[in-house]
Amino acid sequence: MKCWQHAAVYLYRYPTHPFMYCYVLDSTFIDKFSVVILANPSLEDMHLTSTVCWSHSVPLIIIKSYGFLGECRVQLREHDMIETKPDPEQLHLRMNAPFESLQQFCDAIDFSNQTPADFSHTPYIAILLHQAQLWAAKHDGKNPKTRAEMKEFKEILKTVGTPEEFFEDGTKKQSYLRDNYKEAMLHAGRFFEPAELPPALVELFAMDHLLTINSGSNSKIDDFKVLLIALKEYIEGPGEGVHWPLSGVLPDMTATSDMFMTLQQLYQQKAEEDRLAFKGIVIRLLQRLNRSGDDISDEVIQIFCRNILNLRYLSSECSIRDRHLSPVSDFARNFLCEETYWEDPIQVKLLLFMNIHMIYDICTLC
Repeated sequence: MKCWQHAAVYLYRYPTHPFMYCYVLDSTFIDKFSVVILANPSLEDMHLTSTVCWSHSVPLIIIKSYGFLGECRVQLREHDMIETKPDPEQLHLRMNAPFESLQQFCDAIDFSNQTPADFSHTPYIAILLHQAQLWAAKHDGKNPKTRAEMKEFKEILKTVGTPEEFFEDGTKKQSYLRDNYKEAMLHAGRFFEPAELPPALVELFAMDHLLTINSGSNSKIDDFKVLLIALKEYIEGPGEGVHWPLSGVLPDMTATSDMFMTLQQLYQQKAEEDRLAFKGIVIRLLQRLNRSGDDISDEVIQIFCRNILNLRYLSSECSIRDRHLSPVSDFARNFLCEETYWEDPIQVKLLLFMNIHMIYDICTLC
């Protein structure tokens, strides 16, 4: 009865806000939403909704418009993303540390006895592995490291990839660099890069709150954090170098259909092996958290493994309401008063953005 009395009082005070009316009746009402969108709200409604959404970790989008001026603000307490369609797409082919089946595939190619067609359609991955072996044999097992050595290595690729050809009468044909060797030169720098974690993973692994399991709250850890902890265990597991599960995706390259299909199958098979090994870690981790081993589906694990280079995590320090009510910083105060800011085209855009805020707030109060 008390809840209904509060709801009645609230409805009397805020008759145009049925969302908050439902929340007063049932505080779990907000949990049914994956996102809340407010269009041109009053300042009071915006603050109330911001507080409720923040306390329940529900994303809030606020859209404001006034004439030709508009604004869209997003409130997220925390939000994890697995980008499945990145642009540009990032791929890790593990060329600098080839797995066994990839090395066997490349070793089986007889580079000294190739037809012109085979020579022009050998995948650049095999070319780089072969030329790297020849380089290491002449340089005490070391790869090119300095800029001069890398330039020399690329010159070797250019020379090898531009063979001399002759007509039947002995006349020399015009030489040109084959497309597959162009691709090898383009990817040579990445081939010799040391196996290191990409910046996105380094940033995620530096967030202790994402990788910490507190006793008593194990069951509350969401799936993204479980997968992230499992990934860290996978990378730190036995084996040489820094490796994470392969995606199994192979980019387009100059090659015969048979060679490309064989190479693609090798990468897909290796990706499946990595996924199963990663899944084993996930299952053990779920069991440690007193959860069922199949709480995280195979589909989710597969999507995660295919997009490890596209993981992101966003978080906010405070809600829109708290930021609204916080004191204006010295920077913002100087920003509005200092004439020199108006002389910089980049700063003018920021000033316009801040003025939109003030115009809309003034209009909502009038």
